[in-house]
Amino acid sequence: MDSIEIYRHYIGPYYNVGKVIKSPFPSDVRKADHHPSFSTKWFNGVVCWKDFAIDVAGISNGPIGFVQLMEGVSKEEARAIIKDSGFGTFKPRILTFEERLDMEPVPLVFEYGNLKPEHYQYYDMLFVSPSILLKYNIKSLEGILKRERCLWRPTQDNFGFYTKIGSGDKSYMPFNNYYAPKTPKVMHQNIDILEGYDQLPAWGEDLVLQKSLKDIMCVNACGYSATGASSENSFKVLEKYAYELSCRFKNIIAWGDDDKAGRNYALKIKQLIPKAKIATSIIAKDPSDMLMETRTQFYIHQVIDRAKSS
Repeated sequence: MDSIEIYRHYIGPYYNVGKVIKSPFPSDVRKADHHPSFSTKWFNGVVCWKDFAIDVAGISNGPIGFVQLMEGVSKEEARAIIKDSGFGTFKPRILTFEERLDMEPVPLVFEYGNLKPEHYQYYDMLFVSPSILLKYNIKSLEGILKRERCLWRPTQDNFGFYTKIGSGDKSYMPFNNYYAPKTPKVMHQNIDILEGYDQLPAWGEDLVLQKSLKDIMCVNACGYSATGASSENSFKVLEKYAYELSCRFKNIIAWGDDDKAGRNYALKIKQLIPKAKIATSIIAKDPSDMLMETRTQFYIHQVIDRAKSS
C-alpha cells in the first residue's frame, strides 16, 4: 500500500504530494495557523510531512508520526491503527515519471507596476516616506501566478507591494487575511541575500537586525540602518553575512517579535554575533505595529537605546 493513502485518509482523497495546505492536525497539538503550513514530499519512496504550525518534540515526520498526531496516540498505537485501517504495510517504491514531474518546484510569477496613492498612504501611517520606498525599490503588486494560474489579484480593498531582493522576489499584502484567506500576507521565493542589505551604508554606528522588509523600512525611517533575513526561519542567509556586518557596524541590535519565535531569533543572532544586544518590543510585537499603535517614533528609539545600554 502506498503511504500517500494514509494522508489521504485523513486529509481527503484529492490530496497530492507537495501540495501546501492549512495544518490538518488538531488544534491542541499545533499553533494558531492562519495560512498554509503543511506539506509533504517523497523521501526514499515514503511520503514525509512538514508543518510549521507543529511544535511537538519526538515525533517522526513519516506516516506513523502523522497518525500519532492526528489520533493523539503512541507510536505503537499508530502502527496498529495503520495496520487495522486496511493500509497494511507500506513499502518504498520508485516514483513514476508523472510523480517526479509533479514534485518539480514551480516558480511563482510576480506582476508589478508603479505605486498608487493607496500604497503611499499605507506606508505614510508607518512614517515611511516615498523616498524610502524608492530607496528599497518597492513596487505595486499586480498579480501572483503559478503555472499560468492566478493566485492573487489586487482589489480596491486588498492591494499589495512587491520588491526584488537579490535573485528572489518578495510580495506583501497587508490586508490579505481579511479578503483572501487562501493566500498568506507574505509570499517570497529564492531570496539569497539579506533584505535591505543593498541599501546599507559601507560603515555605521548602529545596525538593527530585523525579520521583515516592512520593519526594516520602519526602523530606517527612524534613522537607523537595518537589515535581516526573510523570516525568523531563514537563518542560513544571515549566517553568511554575520562576520562582515559585525565588522562594518559598531553596535548590532537583534530585534525579533515579542513571541517565542522572535525571542529565539534574537538569541540565535546573539550566539552568532556575541557583541549583539537584544532588543525587546514594548506596547506591540514589532516596530511597525508599535508605530501603528502609538503614532510616534519615540518608542522605537527607546527600545533601541535600552538594548544598547544593556
